[in-house]
Amino acid sequence: MSRRQNSPGHITTGNIFDDLEFLPDEAALLKSKAEILSALLGRIHQKRYTEIQLTEILGDDRSNTRNLLSGKISRMCMEKLLHYSTKLNMDRP
Repeated sequence: MSRRQNSPGHITTGNIFDDLEFLPDEAALLKSKAEILSALLGRIHQKRYTEIQLTEILGDDRSNTRNLLSGKISRMCMEKLLHYSTKLNMDRP
């Protein structure tokens, strides 16, 4: 059996949102939200919070906690993500 070389079908610019042809401002916002979400999820997994604990810590309702845990950034504004980072003490190691 011969091996085919793996070659990319598309070369990315480094920002998937640019590649998907979002407007530059919208792409920058989505990229920032994705980076913050990734950091939040890293902290949540590091601390091993349950959904109930996380809901209490964030002081928000459970549907928003579920959106956070499932990575639904389209349902969260930047301000909410930043508020969550404060509640999770992400300004401290």
